[in-house]
Amino acid sequence: MDTFSQAIAVVAAICLGVFAVAIFLTVFNYLKNLIGGTSGHILVAQDFIKKDSTVTVHLNGGETIESVKFIGFTTSNNQGKDRVPFTLLKMAVFENSDRERIFIPSVNIKFIKETPSPSPSSST
Repeated sequence: MDTFSQAIAVVAAICLGVFAVAIFLTVFNYLKNLIGGTSGHILVAQDFIKKDSTVTVHLNGGETIESVKFIGFTTSNNQGKDRVPFTLLKMAVFENSDRERIFIPSVNIKFIKETPSPSPSSST
């Protein structure tokens, strides 16, 4: 009976350890979300495309969207706990001249062409 009691004690200690780690991670995640703010946001890709430059987006269907600014990609910190479909979380975000945001699924983009910004003309 002594061996049985020792085995139960070991299993109980392991269960309590797992339980304690689970509680710690839950509290940590709650505090992170409390401090971190929103669960979904736009991830800005720095050094990917020059800031304030316009781009032309070529889509898989042959359509093009011209003269838009690249803003970033939509993302989520909740790892599936959002009530938003997964396909809406992985979208590229662009902004046109009227400051309207355009969300395009990343899989539909064939390529993005950066339009060179007009250089100040120097007269000689």
